Amino acid sequence: MGKKVLIDCGASNGSAIPELKKMYGPFDKIYAFEPNPENAQQIKSNVPEAIVAQSAVYCRYGQMKLYLAKQFDGSTLYPDKLSGGIRSDSFIEVETLDFSDWISNTIKRDDYLVCKMDIEGAEFDVLEH
Repeated sequence: MGKKVLIDCGASNGSAIPELKKMYGPFDKIYAFEPNPENAQQIKSNVPEAIVAQSAVYCRYGQMKLYLAKQFDGSTLYPDKLSGGIRSDSFIEVETLDFSDWISNTIKRDDYLVCKMDIEGAEFDVLEH
C-alpha cells in the first residue's frame, strides 16, 4: 500500500487540518493549497508538517486575479461570487495550479487520498476538469 495523503484545497489558515487528522489520520504527507499570502504564512506556523503551496487550485497553470473580501482572509477567483463580502475592486495576482495535472504527477495509484476542497466557487470547474 502507498502513502496516506491529505490534500487541503483552499486551506485558509490551516484550521481544518487538525480535525481532518483526527478523523482520517495519521497522514504520511499533508499538502495545503492557499493562494492568499497571509493565510499561507499562518498555515506554515499552525501546521509545520504541511507542504504549503501558495497557489489557487484551478483547471490550468497560470496567473489570475484573486478577489478579496472586506477582511483579507476571504477570497475567490470569481469576482461575481455573491457571498463572503467579495469586492471586485480589491484583488491580487496569484499563481494557479492545474489540480488534475498535479494529482496525476504527485499522487500514486496505491496512495490513500483524503481531499478537502473549499475553493470558493471553483469546485465545479476543477472537479469537471
